Amino acid sequence: MPMKAVMYGAGSIGRGFIGALLSEIGFEVTFIDVNPQVVDTLNRDRSYPQIIMDEKRTVNLIRNVRAVNGRDEDAIIREIRDTDLMATSVGAAILQRIAPLIARGLMARRDVDHGVAFTRVLSADGEKPGVGRDFHRTYGTSCGSIASGRR
Repeated sequence: MPMKAVMYGAGSIGRGFIGALLSEIGFEVTFIDVNPQVVDTLNRDRSYPQIIMDEKRTVNLIRNVRAVNGRDEDAIIREIRDTDLMATSVGAAILQRIAPLIARGLMARRDVDHGVAFTRVLSADGEKPGVGRDFHRTYGTSCGSIASGRR
């Protein structure tokens, strides 16, 4: 059974970079997004085209993906509870709004794994100063930014 990854945000960075990379290395990737057309298309096709903006406009078909509606809190909590890896690709303002829901998913994971939960939540978009510190202070886990290399 493949390892599972949750990618919170199915925009250009979420699908075009992080989700594609996770799929290529063998993860089943579940995107969480509020755009119903994106969610429906990912669930119908279980794949999407990744267009590389080189001279040839190379197109890679990214497979082994699905999606959850970002407004379905129970489904989001279940996905976070059951995943092996989680990353976010949302803006800082959105990260602050979804942090309580991510924390609920982490707490659910801790409950089923006898106290084991994630130690890091990765954020792919530049975060506003203090977001990671505030997330850690409030929810007891750290939030880092992988795109900029900041912790």
